[in-house]
Amino acid sequence: MIDFELYCLVIRLRIIGNFIGHMIEQSLRELGDALAWAKQEQALEETFLELSRESSRVAIQAYTTLTLVRHIYLSTQFPKRQDFTLPLLELCEQRFTLAQQSI
Repeated sequence: MIDFELYCLVIRLRIIGNFIGHMIEQSLRELGDALAWAKQEQALEETFLELSRESSRVAIQAYTTLTLVRHIYLSTQFPKRQDFTLPLLELCEQRFTLAQQSI
C-alpha cells in the first residue's frame, strides 16, 4: 500500500492505526472528546481485521498511539492546536499504561 501522507510504502496495519489516530485527534480537537468516534474507530478496526489477513490488533493499537504521539509534537507547532498538547499527552500516557497492563 502507498501512504500518500508520508509518501512511502508501508504495512497495512500502520495505515489503519494512523487513520484511527487521526480520527481520535480530530475528535478531541473538534468535539472535545477523544472517544467521540470510538464506535466508528472500532468498526474500522474490526472490519479491517475481518477482511484482511492481518490479525494483530496490538500492532494497530501501537500504530494508533504512535500517531497520537506525533500529534503531541504537531500540536506545539500550531497556535490553534496548542490547547490540545496536554490532553494528547495524557491520552498517550493512558494508552501506554493500558498497553503495559495487557502484556
